[in-house]
Amino acid sequence: MFNIDDIDDDLNFSLSEEEKKSISVLVVDESAGERGVLRLALNNLGFTPVRDAGNFAQALEQLSAENYTHLLFSTKSGHEASLAFLRQSLELREAIIAIPVAKTAATNEVFNMIRFGARGYLLQPFSSDSLNRTFNIATKAEPVPELVNALQHSTKAFAQITANCLDKLVQALNDDKNKRSYEDILDLRRTMKQVALLGQSLSHLGYNDFVKHVNSSFMEISRKRRSRLGILRTKLEQERNSRI
Repeated sequence: MFNIDDIDDDLNFSLSEEEKKSISVLVVDESAGERGVLRLALNNLGFTPVRDAGNFAQALEQLSAENYTHLLFSTKSGHEASLAFLRQSLELREAIIAIPVAKTAATNEVFNMIRFGARGYLLQPFSSDSLNRTFNIATKAEPVPELVNALQHSTKAFAQITANCLDKLVQALNDDKNKRSYEDILDLRRTMKQVALLGQSLSHLGYNDFVKHVNSSFMEISRKRRSRLGILRTKLEQERNSRI
């Protein structure tokens, strides 16, 4: 049985002081009070400079004028407007790390923004820990794989990606011909952790529904004999048959 808690918790998503110095953040929210709260929270975590904009039009002007590394934007203007803003932002700054700030996470709207380039989400109300974790994972983990673009069902998509990540990780750990670096292995582990956490949070029916889809994806991959999980399944079947 798959359990998200079994994925390594020692993955280094934290940012060093040197890494923080290279980060500049633009916060977008129509509420001056909420912009101030988010800006102060980021400052307290060691992120400077943090600037803000009161609407999407102002934000696009600032993105055109300055090279920000991170963008945190409220989705309260509506899904279509938020999605359009995300697309325009990525057209202006292709490498920017965009994080929508949402009141709820279990919605197809947030999932669609992740599909089109957002690197995670920040759920409100947030704590210092949840802000720090969301910000760090979005910064250090790999972008969500392209497989997401081909799937409409959010829970199934993230479950399938989680299973694929595990298969790639097992293959990398057993690949003698092309030895992977320690950082390559960490990248795979980070991606798996990130996708699993997103999938769990975005599942409309909760944790158990997500786990059910992950287990189904594991079984589907294990039926492919060229996959690492398929090789393991075949080996276990052969060992079991030899004992009969």
